[in-house]
Amino acid sequence: MSIKSLLPAAAAVAVAALALTGCTQNNAAPAESSSSSAAPAASAPASSAPAGSADSSATPAPAAPSAGAADASAPITFDESNQHLTIPAGVTKVIVNGSNNAIEGGSVADITVNGSNNDIHVEALTATAAFTGSNNTITFEKATNFKVTSDTGANNTIEGVE
Repeated sequence: MSIKSLLPAAAAVAVAALALTGCTQNNAAPAESSSSSAAPAASAPASSAPAGSADSSATPAPAAPSAGAADASAPITFDESNQHLTIPAGVTKVIVNGSNNAIEGGSVADITVNGSNNDIHVEALTATAAFTGSNNTITFEKATNFKVTSDTGANNTIEGVE
């Protein structure tokens, strides 16, 4: 069996591994990132490199997380736990499902915290906060008419920096 005959299978495994890696990352548009990287690699033509040589075009390069321009109308969801996370610039709605995170961001309108033991620091909180988890802290530098819409957890705090 030649190396050339294994290249399509190796490419498929690499694409699958890349797709699974993307599952643990939080992207603003997960449907776009997983569908666009899987299709081209699966239909890539066989390499014309001589047998035994390494062909770098057979394995796609890992895609960088899209932390650039974010859609402010779409919420970002953090499912990770035990991480230091950053809210991308422009995102105004945040959902935290994970626990034991340190999260930082700019001006945020709505925060929903379903996980527990999260420390969230934002520059501004402008609309609502809701908690179902416990032992969470939201710290803001300035706030404008925000309100806590629900707090079914225990020991959650919201405090301003002075």
